[in-house]
Amino acid sequence: MAAAQAPQAAPEDAETVHAAFARLIEQSETRTHFGLPADSFWRHSGPLGIALLSDSAEASAASLRQVAAAFSEPTGLDIALVETGAAPQAGDSLDSIAAEADLVIAVGPRQDLAEVAFAAGFEKGMLARFEIGTLPFVFSFTEGTGRRGVVLLADDEPERAREASFILATVWALGGVTLGPELTGLIDPDPANGPSLTPLGKAVFALFFRPELEAGASLSDTLLRARALLTE
Repeated sequence: MAAAQAPQAAPEDAETVHAAFARLIEQSETRTHFGLPADSFWRHSGPLGIALLSDSAEASAASLRQVAAAFSEPTGLDIALVETGAAPQAGDSLDSIAAEADLVIAVGPRQDLAEVAFAAGFEKGMLARFEIGTLPFVFSFTEGTGRRGVVLLADDEPERAREASFILATVWALGGVTLGPELTGLIDPDPANGPSLTPLGKAVFALFFRPELEAGASLSDTLLRARALLTE
């Protein structure tokens, strides 16, 4: 599916769209934590398959599907839940779990997932915060063309927090860098109908996937090209 064209923004809106886009990519010092090149632009290409591993996967599947649909529209990507299953247990190898998925999201007991993450070599500082309960998730992304992400979510978090983590995980898989603040104004949580992208969010993620922005280009060149596209 071809990438969606960025909605035509009024001249006064172009700077807002550009600034929001920049916040998602322009953090060189943290990009490598997300399996992204420090100084060059990267985004996912092709279908994005997500696996949801949980002992109650069906309870969260509808929310995750809605998140996937919200991002599929502006990016033009086929983002879909392709596998469900039981949460990993201590001793399970993450490399062999849902091997065909680009993004694996597992929901389970905090301590069990901490043991899985420790065995898999997740970043120790983040893991420590996860273990003591100050982070709802711990994640790891491999680098390169076959980039794959694993996000482990504690099942003691409320449903709304889990939904927010699904949104973050999807943005990470697409190539964005955020722990939440960078998405301010881009997401409409809408408790009644479920999460969706605001008009600004749709414009930002459509811009992210404009074919004129080339993967591998420097971040500075990408930002210049993005500004030009918004003002054409």
